[in-house]
Amino acid sequence: MKLLGIPRVSVSVIEKDKLSSQNLYLGIVIYYENRQEVIPVIKDTGSLEYELTSKVLKLLSERSTFVGFLTDDEKILANFRQIGYLLSKDYQLSIVSTATLNNVGTLIATGIGESSAEGLKGFVEEGKGLFLMVDKMKVADNGLSASPQDTGLERLLAEWGAEIKPGLILDPSCANASFQSGQNLFSLPYPFFPKASEAGLNKAHPIVRGIESLVLPYSSAIKLSGKGISLISSSPSSWIERGAVSLSPNQPFSMEEKRSHNLAAVLFPGKGKVVLVASSWFAKDNFLSYARDNAIFFLNAVEWLSNSSDLIEIRSKGKTERPLKPISEGKKGVVKGIVIFGMPILISIFGIGRSLKRRYKSNNS
Repeated sequence: MKLLGIPRVSVSVIEKDKLSSQNLYLGIVIYYENRQEVIPVIKDTGSLEYELTSKVLKLLSERSTFVGFLTDDEKILANFRQIGYLLSKDYQLSIVSTATLNNVGTLIATGIGESSAEGLKGFVEEGKGLFLMVDKMKVADNGLSASPQDTGLERLLAEWGAEIKPGLILDPSCANASFQSGQNLFSLPYPFFPKASEAGLNKAHPIVRGIESLVLPYSSAIKLSGKGISLISSSPSSWIERGAVSLSPNQPFSMEEKRSHNLAAVLFPGKGKVVLVASSWFAKDNFLSYARDNAIFFLNAVEWLSNSSDLIEIRSKGKTERPLKPISEGKKGVVKGIVIFGMPILISIFGIGRSLKRRYKSNNS
């Protein structure tokens, strides 16, 4: 049975030392004029502020809530089910083509080629927002290698003041990846999964201001030549592996030209806004587990591109991770030396002091 769209749920209650079951309605209905929004079940209070605010904004805001997802291969959509589910809570999400963009307020595009370039250009020139994920390196189906590919968007990105360099960014500041060898499953730091922490996030921009870390697997470098600004960057110790790249974790790396590289950027072509990410892997279902903030980043970007930032601060309130700041090998050696040698020395000094104190008391008694 439902009341105003809120289902009845059964909960266990302990009262007067007895366990009983009660039927309750744990939802909220918000009315405005002739419209309503429903939160069917309040599972916890941690996300209640966000849910309430998003529902109220839906009723009051005049912002465009139509979000389109554009791709040349609809099979790709199977990789973004979780992101699609999260977006559908606040937006009317639909699959679109370049011929059906009229009612779309914000566009998400990935896995597209040259045939879609003109449609994207026209969409952005109308002053609308585009979230563009481009894979400059194609990862083989077996996951063992990656090779450069022409995306068909090179000319368009050049007009917008950006270039995605062929090659993969490798970074010692990275997430772990799991691998299987025979019957054994092991996890180890994987440089192909760059992890951008506080220093690599442009905190001046609202999209990433409340985020603590992001993992961007199989990313390439973005070179900016126009008004664009860097949004996410790798650590100063990162480097690029070019050409056909082996993805094996156990291999000698070139580690040449170590420096920070742009992994995501904001572009301002004409009246429009573009959030460009040089990888689509970070938002796929099987990679969101590597960094929960990846989903928050995606939702924040869509919110900002939709000309609204009302939910960004609330969405980013929950601290999902507090990473330790990286320290140099020299400092690691000092700390290790203190732990290994310092503690035994302190204990020895304490023991000698106790022994001398007892001897002194014994001699004076």
